[in-house]
Amino acid sequence: MKNKINPESHNPNNDIPNSLYDAKDISNLECMPILTAMEDGFIIWDMNNKIHYINPSFERLTGYSLNDLINKNINDFIPHWFRNHEFEKALRYFQFVMKKDIMVPERFTITRKDDYSFPVRLFAYTITDKNTNTPYLAGIIKDITEVNLLEITLSESERKFKNIVEASSDIIFTTDTLGTVTYISDLIDRVSGFNFEDCAGKMFMSLLPASEINNFIKTYSEAVKNHSRIENYKLKIKRKDGTVFDALINMVPIRKNDKVTGMQGTMRDITEQESIKEKERQLIDDLSFLSMTAMGFVEFTPGRDIYYFIGEQLKKLVDNSYIIVNSFSESSNTYFVKAILGMERHLHVIQNIFGGEVIGKPVDFNSETARRHLLTRKLIQIKEGLQGLSFQHMPESVYKTMDKILDTDEIYAIGFTNREKMFANAIILLKKGAKLKNKDVIETFARQASIVLQRRFVEDALRLSEERYRMLFNSSSDAILVYNLKASNTPSTFININDITCKMTGYAREELMNMSPSDIINSGDMEKDLKNLSDFNNKDHIIFESTIIAKNKARIPVEISSHHFILDDTPIVISIVRDITERKKSEKEKGQMLSHLIQSKKMEAISVLAGGLAHDLNNLFSGIIGLTDLLIEEMNKDNPHITDIEEIRANVIHGTNLINQLLLFGKKNIMEFKRTNPNICVKEMMKALKKYMGSDITIETILSEDIWDINADKASISQVVMNLLLNARDAMPNGGKITIQTENKIVDKITTGTKMENEIKPGKYIYLSLADTGIGMEENVCERIFEPFFTTRGMEKSSGLGLFVVYGIIKNHEGYIKVNSKPGSGTAFQIYIPAFLEKSDEKKGDTFTSNIPGKENKRVLLVEDEDIVRKVAKRILQKNGYTVFEATNVREALNVFEMEGGNFNLLFSDVVLPDKDGFYLANKITSERPDIKVLLSSGYANDKIQDNVIKEKGFEYLSKPYTQDELILKLDKLLNN
Repeated sequence: MKNKINPESHNPNNDIPNSLYDAKDISNLECMPILTAMEDGFIIWDMNNKIHYINPSFERLTGYSLNDLINKNINDFIPHWFRNHEFEKALRYFQFVMKKDIMVPERFTITRKDDYSFPVRLFAYTITDKNTNTPYLAGIIKDITEVNLLEITLSESERKFKNIVEASSDIIFTTDTLGTVTYISDLIDRVSGFNFEDCAGKMFMSLLPASEINNFIKTYSEAVKNHSRIENYKLKIKRKDGTVFDALINMVPIRKNDKVTGMQGTMRDITEQESIKEKERQLIDDLSFLSMTAMGFVEFTPGRDIYYFIGEQLKKLVDNSYIIVNSFSESSNTYFVKAILGMERHLHVIQNIFGGEVIGKPVDFNSETARRHLLTRKLIQIKEGLQGLSFQHMPESVYKTMDKILDTDEIYAIGFTNREKMFANAIILLKKGAKLKNKDVIETFARQASIVLQRRFVEDALRLSEERYRMLFNSSSDAILVYNLKASNTPSTFININDITCKMTGYAREELMNMSPSDIINSGDMEKDLKNLSDFNNKDHIIFESTIIAKNKARIPVEISSHHFILDDTPIVISIVRDITERKKSEKEKGQMLSHLIQSKKMEAISVLAGGLAHDLNNLFSGIIGLTDLLIEEMNKDNPHITDIEEIRANVIHGTNLINQLLLFGKKNIMEFKRTNPNICVKEMMKALKKYMGSDITIETILSEDIWDINADKASISQVVMNLLLNARDAMPNGGKITIQTENKIVDKITTGTKMENEIKPGKYIYLSLADTGIGMEENVCERIFEPFFTTRGMEKSSGLGLFVVYGIIKNHEGYIKVNSKPGSGTAFQIYIPAFLEKSDEKKGDTFTSNIPGKENKRVLLVEDEDIVRKVAKRILQKNGYTVFEATNVREALNVFEMEGGNFNLLFSDVVLPDKDGFYLANKITSERPDIKVLLSSGYANDKIQDNVIKEKGFEYLSKPYTQDELILKLDKLLNN
């Protein structure tokens, strides 16, 4: 009989040697060495159940020797080997094998000779003796004790995994490389409404809303491609009802033979967590606010207004509101207004309503219930609105007016109390549309403020409770250090530090707790810091600045606020360390800005001073100059006093020039801007000053022949050249060289190098440089060189206005000036003035003669409020043949004009008059007599002097002081035209 092998059970698990399948009969001895050497047991018996062969492994496995079994009936042993239900199973198995003649493996539990039972896998099959053609049964017994244990372990693992999956709060799923769901736990049904059948075999992306798909596909593809994880990926997942929920996805690659075959992941519904996080963030913000206010209270100095501070903190909590903080007077049982915030725009109106300053006025509640409620430190709503409050019982009309002004909607009040005694309260007036939030925080803040106010009233000292200190300690944005003080007032190791200390220094908590302040404070500051600590002998609170050295050697500027107290007879210090890096940077920038501001204010002050003095002085100078002109003209040329009078006149003119220099800087004079060649100004001024420069000074000029024109007041530019030349001369007492250069420059971007200027604007400029080989200047002198009255030569030798005027003239021409100088290396002034590149359409001025026929018929209305100026001007005009009518103000002038029927050829008026200005008078008269000429005069040009109006109206202008010749020439020219 041939062996028949079931294909489905062919050599399962490699348990049967392939060579046995070729055994044709029992007499085949070729396989005997294999049977002898194989680890599995092997037995042969005939159809009469007589045992013919067992191999050594069979003896080892069963405990029965060859002598025990050879020629014995196998049925005598089957009951011993296969017990209980296994016996019947074995008989059926052997019958099946003989009947079907196929090889089928089966599991059994067999018992050894020593009664030890163990699991086996039995392979029984039929074989024949080729010589006798006798059929036999053969069996291979394999000990599967270890396999069975592995299977049990695997089954237990699968059971545990299933339990874990079912118990997990996360949805567990697997996908293939394309994103198809191959497994998903049952939790998906409870979370989304989809079950396993809805998801299996479908793309994972089908669970996502359209807005999430593209980003997830990109992330998923990159993870599969790069064999990488997807960690903490937040996205939206659809529910079966169409809604979505927030989910957190984590996925890892599934690998087989170093290839990614898919991804295994977890999905967590974090909708509630996100809501909790938002609440946590709000809680953190609230705690941060409360900790900062607590810090403010801790560091509160006696000089500060505690009520205004309370109002400031409430204003931060309540947007779009007005805050009123009131103190409570127990003696009068009345509240008094201490601070008002948010009403700045309306405060003057409210002050009018209350008849003056509101601060200090009494305020009361009409409702006794509300007053009692304030003792609970709970936020209460004043249902009656503003009518529920009263300032000295104002009438209802006042509240309606205030309601209209303030546009309030709801009013709340909160008390600051120890639940028995009232210290203060706050009124919160919400603007319309505003909603009150952070009610709990406001109430917590009220408790904070109540503690501070109570200590303020009771003992003028602050001590936070342990709970409040712990909250402050854990949530403070500043580093907090707690340590003992040794007998020498030097710090010992830290008792405690907060988390921000670790973050600030870079040290771990364990490291810091073995250190002291001396280990993290810059050693260069230690002597100073120890001196500060020694001050604890006289005070229990000190504030000083120092430097923290971080673990990475970074230097951090800090402000240390240290509090000293005794605990159990041990001196304890709590130091609050604040990083002031940004504050230092801000202070530096603020200092620079303040320097600029002070400089600007100085110049503005001198400008205001010049304008204020100019009018009176120039009026005075006009009278003096006019009188000297008249005296000189009327006196005999041989009169010895003429020289004295001319000296008086020269000194007055010198004083006039000083005033004009100030007015040039302050833009108080009227400049006549025309197209001007800067080279001409340089040449003319060099010629004029040649005799003043000295023989030991040489001047070299490098003037560009094609220099661009500038739009300038020629006299002012000439004065710039004159002042710089004289300044260079004085800087070279032993002689030297001055180099003047002009050239055209196109500027992209350049810094002037002075603190007075920002960067020069790009454009086309003419460049004027004046350099000397003199003694030079220190940097601090260069920084002040353009200040008014600043001089290095002493006020007895210099007015200190020369370079100040230069600066003002250049500024009035929209130009820039800088100075470069070093001691012993000379000084160079560099000037940039915008080029004037438009085509010139100027016309040559008309010529005129001062000999006007019929001058005695020319009638002049002279208006001047200064007596001496008016009298001198009248004498000059009459002396030169004009008929003069005088007035001291606009009203008188209009009366004279009306009385004379408007019969005037010219109006000569001061601009600044007691009642109205000269412009008003000129406009009034010319509106009735357009043919009347107008000449305006003033000692300085303030905001009433409008150059464009003068030109537009066709008026003429004459600056004070003026000479007799200047006045007559101006009148003759005006009337001649």
